[in-house]
Amino acid sequence: MPASRSGPTLVGVPPPSDVYCPRCRAPARLVRPWRGWRVARIGWFAVVFVMLGVSPIMMSDYAVMIPTMMVILAAYGPLHGLASVRPTCRRCGLAFEPAELRRAESRLREPRVTRASIER
Repeated sequence: MPASRSGPTLVGVPPPSDVYCPRCRAPARLVRPWRGWRVARIGWFAVVFVMLGVSPIMMSDYAVMIPTMMVILAAYGPLHGLASVRPTCRRCGLAFEPAELRRAESRLREPRVTRASIER
């Protein structure tokens, strides 16, 4: 089995892709965070809304349900931090916003029009 050029990747984690980095002024590898953090954040909100609906039942069980609710609520800080990480350039660490990322990807794909290519 031939070795992968981009190195080993985890299942479900997209491999790094090439984009044009304005700071490096060259095509560079992009490091993208795992997409599952955003899904986990949406799931966290769903769990919180379910907890609000069953809060009368939870208030009757002080031994298990309330500590569980506190742990779930305390998980929002790290989860939100991991879900809001932006893709970065592997060389210089420049963080790309979504609009900048689309521009950088499209700039790399744009065909270069030169005088020699027009004359052919």
